[in-house]
Amino acid sequence: MERIAVHVGDIGAIANDVAYMIGNAVSGANRTYVINTMLAICGSRFGRGFLNVCRNNLRID
Repeated sequence: MERIAVHVGDIGAIANDVAYMIGNAVSGANRTYVINTMLAICGSRFGRGFLNVCRNNLRID
């Protein structure tokens, strides 16, 4: 998910380069949403502890 967030940020940077400020703002908001979702799921914005060998640390309610 961090990689997705970085790509969304890059799309915003490309939009900013061509003077499309709305695209930059929307991409920034979407990037924040992706990062905060990963943080809420596993406690780390980088996804540490999301996947482990032979065990599951996530509680899905």
